[in-house]
Amino acid sequence: FPNVNYDSIKDFEPITLVASTPYLLVLHPSVKATTLKEFIALVKSQPGKLNYASAGSGTTTQLAMEMLKLAAGIDIVHVPFKGNGPAGVATMAGQVQALFGSMPAVLPFAKAGKLNPIAVGTAKRSSALPSVPTVAESGYPGFEVSLWLGFFAPKGISGPVSKRLYSELVAIAKSPEMKEPFERNGADPVTTTPAELTKLMKVELEKYSKVIKAANIKI
Repeated sequence: FPNVNYDSIKDFEPITLVASTPYLLVLHPSVKATTLKEFIALVKSQPGKLNYASAGSGTTTQLAMEMLKLAAGIDIVHVPFKGNGPAGVATMAGQVQALFGSMPAVLPFAKAGKLNPIAVGTAKRSSALPSVPTVAESGYPGFEVSLWLGFFAPKGISGPVSKRLYSELVAIAKSPEMKEPFERNGADPVTTTPAELTKLMKVELEKYSKVIKAANIKI
């Protein structure tokens, strides 16, 4: 959006991160590639011929693939859908060839063999799919995209309330009750201090701003 009426850093009170999960690059089974290297080579052999799905224009599923496009120097066409569900269905149906989707959305299809997982966007491999290499170890060092989930409050929240929220949320994220739902969705419990969450936001804003400008992404 060219004009945003809030400041992501200044207008919110960070509490804590609670979870992080990779973006997972999956392919339709008809695509003749089983690794990221083979997929990149295939796309380069047919510039502008293959398509990738996203959960919508400007979503992080588009930004993740656009980041890969910039890193690998490939030409693959973006096809936006209205959400992760429709994007996954379209990829399974072969309407598009690839999807760099969030792990919770595409993991069930990958485990069922309906989509072929070839790379994860995080710096380290996912415990949900330990045999799938990262983009970084597949030839693009420094590449890192993940879906992180955090809690924020309105600016000006009282100190005692903020501290209570922080302690309760950290306890919940690390509780035994959250272990199964986290694992089912390919997520890891990750907590931060408010200052660490602010630092993460600044890093992410800078990283994605560069991608948005380079790819000229507009809503």
